[in-house]
Amino acid sequence: MREAHGNVLEEVRAARDAVLVRNLVVQVGTQHRSEPYQIAVRDLIRSGVLGEVTKYEIEWNYHGPRWRGRPEVKMIREQDTDWPVWLMNKPSRPFDPQLYFEFRLYKEFSSGISDQWMSHGIDLCHYFMNESFPESVVANGGIFAWHDGRENPDTFQALFSYPRGFLVSYATSFGNDAPGFTRIMGKQATMINRGGEGSPRWQMVEEKGNHEQDANVDNQRVVKDILLPGDKTLLPWR
Repeated sequence: MREAHGNVLEEVRAARDAVLVRNLVVQVGTQHRSEPYQIAVRDLIRSGVLGEVTKYEIEWNYHGPRWRGRPEVKMIREQDTDWPVWLMNKPSRPFDPQLYFEFRLYKEFSSGISDQWMSHGIDLCHYFMNESFPESVVANGGIFAWHDGRENPDTFQALFSYPRGFLVSYATSFGNDAPGFTRIMGKQATMINRGGEGSPRWQMVEEKGNHEQDANVDNQRVVKDILLPGDKTLLPWR
């Protein structure tokens, strides 16, 4: 099995057409859809336990110059690679071991956080919510933490609105390791995931009114761990 990335739509369509013409078997995915905890969460959401979902939040962070500084950069030689094939239809250039191993930092070869991390989180959102495409997207970001020659942002945020009427936010910082989470907010309950991408640590919290009606409303919100048969506690993250 080989992993491939495409960040130019015309090139991805050409790859699809080549597969169809040759009648090849190709598996396409963005991780997590076959994991039992994510399947269980999908089934619960689609059963209606959350009520009408209005907001879906994703935050995954990392403290470090992600994708920069791999030791292989100083070890690999051009003869160890097939550099022209690796470049494919990109303009020819001298062998660059940093580009070879750290391509996610360069706009010509990757969109960075949005296609390397956010794509997985948004795919889970689509899986859970039975959605395909948002109707509008806005995004912003920049190089605020690691001024090391990278071209793609190390800090990024995006907002999506969907035709069924809910808002999705995604955020990542590579300059701070504040705990990641996914939070799905419905009128009847909230599902919250403690951890970053693919964490199995899901809980459900009941809705019980608001603080204007009852200052102690938080104490009435029952928290239930989402567990698979045979599991007694939340699994550790990583």
